[in-house]
Amino acid sequence: MPTNINASVVCHLSHTPELKYGANERPYCKVSGWTADSIKQKDGERKKEFTSIEGLVGGKPAEWLARDCKKGSMVLLTGKARVRAYTNKEGQAKGVLDFLEITTAMCLDAKEEGQDAAPAAAPQKKAAPADDGESAPF
Repeated sequence: MPTNINASVVCHLSHTPELKYGANERPYCKVSGWTADSIKQKDGERKKEFTSIEGLVGGKPAEWLARDCKKGSMVLLTGKARVRAYTNKEGQAKGVLDFLEITTAMCLDAKEEGQDAAPAAAPQKKAAPADDGESAPF
């Protein structure tokens, strides 16, 4: 039986999250993504290894991901997970990180609400308050 672990992963989404609603009207979306690591081989060459990430996000985090993220977005996922092994078409052993329960989901490259690509005007600097000779109480 696979062992469940607590995991935090930063990955790129493979698909744009699609918000759906369960029987009790609770929002959820399926999350699938990937990470890439550069691993040094015995001969000294570096090889990219990809790990697939899959899981379901529910509640407010699902609404935020569906609103703020798209395919390719970088996200942080935290929760209970397990590694599932399989063999690909080339006969290589691979693994998938399956999230059983995602407790935190955050889009790391989301724009703030109402933010454009470039600010409309540079922020105005406020003048520093005059020094009245008294020191701060802390």
